[in-house]
Amino acid sequence: MVDFRKLISPRSRAKHAAVTDALEEFSSLDAPEMARSLLDMSRRAFELAGYKEDRFYSYDEAALVRIIPEIALRLDPTVELTELETAKPEEAEDKITWVKGMSDERLKEMVDSCVSHASFAKILHGSEDERAGYDEERERLHDLFAGRRETGIMVRAMEKLRPGSYDLERKGSAREDLTGVQVIVEREHHDKVLGYFEDNTSAMDFYSEAKENVEKDPEEWSEAFREKLRWVGDLNANAISIQDFHGAVLERHDFTSEDCSPEP
Repeated sequence: MVDFRKLISPRSRAKHAAVTDALEEFSSLDAPEMARSLLDMSRRAFELAGYKEDRFYSYDEAALVRIIPEIALRLDPTVELTELETAKPEEAEDKITWVKGMSDERLKEMVDSCVSHASFAKILHGSEDERAGYDEERERLHDLFAGRRETGIMVRAMEKLRPGSYDLERKGSAREDLTGVQVIVEREHHDKVLGYFEDNTSAMDFYSEAKENVEKDPEEWSEAFREKLRWVGDLNANAISIQDFHGAVLERHDFTSEDCSPEP
């Protein structure tokens, strides 16, 4: 069986843990606090995504301006919804999506449908008219809405409203830390693991070969090395390093500066 921890960098695991902690903190809020937090995140997500205010065609938009506001209102009837978040009387013609008066059970079905189909990609990338570059706030919101589909904030809010709807028990890991090291290509916003090695000698040999390939042409790694990696795609690198399970850097070469010494 593949131990997928060997394929995930310490940086990625740290990001994953941070999102998990944020979701657990969200779950710990009382109902009124959760309602306010849910609306704050939903409104910011709508703004960042650049959705149009005059139409709601996608699951994403329906989630942000109809389903989430309805959940928030049921968690705390004193919250004030914006005009955008307030369902219009003519929407009642569609009995399937009309949220007012909908049972909690039916509202849960709506949440489940959004969890299955909404991408929330525009939160991350912006609208078609105005594409956005990388942004930490965008990434964090996208992770909270869509990164953990079955345990994200919509599911957690619905669980608060209707306890027992979902199994959100945090699954701990009893496995011991990996004892080997990883050779990692460091990008600006994320890392790619090139290989996992149980011994430092093998890792150093692989690291040296990879470094040599990047130095030849950072944008186009040699075909021979690509075949060895069985890796297709862009392998541009800011740096290449050998790291242990906890992210301690044993060896590092920075392609953007003269200082190539290992980090402390």
